[in-house]
Amino acid sequence: MHQIEKTLQKTNNKQISTSLNGGVLFLTKSSNSTKPLISIVTTASQVCINIKIYTAFIYVMIPKKLLNVLQKQ
Repeated sequence: MHQIEKTLQKTNNKQISTSLNGGVLFLTKSSNSTKPLISIVTTASQVCINIKIYTAFIYVMIPKKLLNVLQKQ
């Protein structure tokens, strides 16, 4: 997570704001920007990564059970 945050901040410091609110990390750019807007939402059962590129949205849902298995390796 920190790696993603640092990479995005290096890309364009001025437009990116990060906020951590109740376990939800938002990485957002200014509204008039066409660059990707990424938000990572953690719920009790899954992690949702939402990527907006231009006008398209890409959602990646990762079940927590799978995440736990991946972290153990």
